[in-house]
Amino acid sequence: MGKSYGWLGTDITYSIDVDATGNVYTNGYFSGTVDFNPGIGTFNLTSTSTDMFISKLDVNGNFVWAKATNGGCFGAGIALDVNGDIYTTGYFFNITDFDPNIGVTNLTSFGSADIFVAKYRPCSAITFNNTATTNATVNIPYTLNASALNAISYSVSPALPSGINLNTTTGIISGTPTAIVASTSYTVIATQGACTASQIYAFSVNNCVLFALSPNKNFLPDGFVNVPYVGATISVANPAAGVTYKFFKRNAINWQTGLTLNEDTGVISGTPTFSTSINVVIEAVNQTTGCGSSLTTYTLVIYGDPTTAIDNSLDNTANVYPNPSSDNFNIDFASLNLGKVAIRVYDAQGKQVLTTSTSNNTAVISLEKFAKGMYLMEIESQKGRILKRIIKE
Repeated sequence: MGKSYGWLGTDITYSIDVDATGNVYTNGYFSGTVDFNPGIGTFNLTSTSTDMFISKLDVNGNFVWAKATNGGCFGAGIALDVNGDIYTTGYFFNITDFDPNIGVTNLTSFGSADIFVAKYRPCSAITFNNTATTNATVNIPYTLNASALNAISYSVSPALPSGINLNTTTGIISGTPTAIVASTSYTVIATQGACTASQIYAFSVNNCVLFALSPNKNFLPDGFVNVPYVGATISVANPAAGVTYKFFKRNAINWQTGLTLNEDTGVISGTPTFSTSINVVIEAVNQTTGCGSSLTTYTLVIYGDPTTAIDNSLDNTANVYPNPSSDNFNIDFASLNLGKVAIRVYDAQGKQVLTTSTSNNTAVISLEKFAKGMYLMEIESQKGRILKRIIKE
C-alpha cells in the first residue's frame, strides 16, 4: 500500500515513525501551499517562508492531522515515546514559532542556522479546573464547574439528576434539582479531537434542612380584650449560622382579633378586640436559601374579662388530670384544705358552661358533651381561688 500527498509548493519528508497502534508520523519541511491529505479530501497548510511540518496518518494511510511551525524551519527527524509524545529535531533561521496551535513559542537563532529539539503531544494536555464537589438541595439552583483546560466538548455518565444539566461546550453543570438522589459518582469526559480526559464528581441531592419553631408547645400566652397583648415571640429553635428567617401567618382569617405578626422578628403584638379561642398557623421560611420551612399551629385564647386572668390568690397546687381529656377531669386539692369549694368552667368566650360544688378534697367533672377546645376552670373557696386551663380533646 502506498500513499502520497503534496502540491505545487516544495514539500520534503526527512523522517518517519509509527506509534504503538500503527499510526504513521512524518516530519520534514515545505514552502508555499501544500495539501497534506493523501485521500480525496483537502487539508492545506501555507508556509510563511520554509516551515517544518508534522503529519499523522492512520494505520491504513488515511489522513488524521497535520501541523506546521511558523518561520524559517527545516524538520529533519521525528520519534515517538511510549506515551505517544512526539520529538522532532532539525534547524531553523531567525525567529520561528514552534507552537503549531494558537499559542506562541518563539525561538531566535544566534547564527545563520541553529539546531532545535521540540516535543509535542498529539493533543494539548486536558486538565480539569476543579475536582471538588458540593451536594445539591432539592429546589435550590446548583452549579458545579467541571470545565477543563484545552477541552472542546464534554459528556457525562450516568445521566445527571432531574433538573441538572451539563453544558457540553463549557463543561458547567447547573440547574435546579427536583428530587432527592443518593450520592452518585458522575464521570465527566472532556474531549479535544481524538484525545480525552475524565474526572469523577460525586454528589447527592438532599432534602431541605428541617427546623423547629419555639415555643414548641401547642398554645400561646393568653390575652384579654382591650389589653395590649404581650409575651409571644415566635423564633427558630435551631437556627443555622448565617441564615435569615421570616415568619408568616398562614390562616389570616383567624387573626382578625387586633393582633399582628412581625414577619422579621416573629413578635405577636396588638390589642385584641374580642374574646375568642383560635388556632393560629405560623410558618417560618429560610429566606437565605429559600429552602426549608416549618409550619406550626398554636392555640391562642383571648378572654373578655381581665379578671379571669390566671393570677391565683392561692398556691397553684391543685392537680387536674388527665389534661387534656376527652371526658372526665379529676381534681385533687387535698393539700390545700379548702373546705367547701365551688367549681366553675368557662369557655373561650368567657361564658360559664358548668358549675358544681363539693366539700370533699377531690372532684370529677365531665366535659363529654362539650365541644373540643380550651376551657378555664375556676376553683373558689373562702380561702381564695385557683384558675386552671384545661383542654377538651
